[in-house]
Amino acid sequence: MKPPFDGVVLCADGLCGYMMAIILDPTQKHITHLVVRELGFVETERLVPVELVEEGTAAHLHLRCTKEALTALPPFVSHGALDIERRLS
Repeated sequence: MKPPFDGVVLCADGLCGYMMAIILDPTQKHITHLVVRELGFVETERLVPVELVEEGTAAHLHLRCTKEALTALPPFVSHGALDIERRLS
C-alpha cells in the first residue's frame, strides 16, 4: 500500500476525510496506523488502524468502516516527530 498523503479518504458510506500521516512500528518496520483528518468544522485527526484499509491508491484510500465508526476511533495527538536522519548520523 502506498498511502496517499493529502489524498481523499472514503468510508463505506462516503467521503470522510484526508490522509495526513502514517505511524510506523520502528522495530517491525511496517505501518500500524494512518492519521486521517475528518471533514467538518473542527477537523479532528483520528488514528486509523491499518487493518481498516480496504484499498489504497496514490490518490485515495477506502476504509472498511462508516463515518460514524471513524469518529469513534481515538484522536491523534502529536508529540513531535523523530528526526531519523539526525539519529542515524
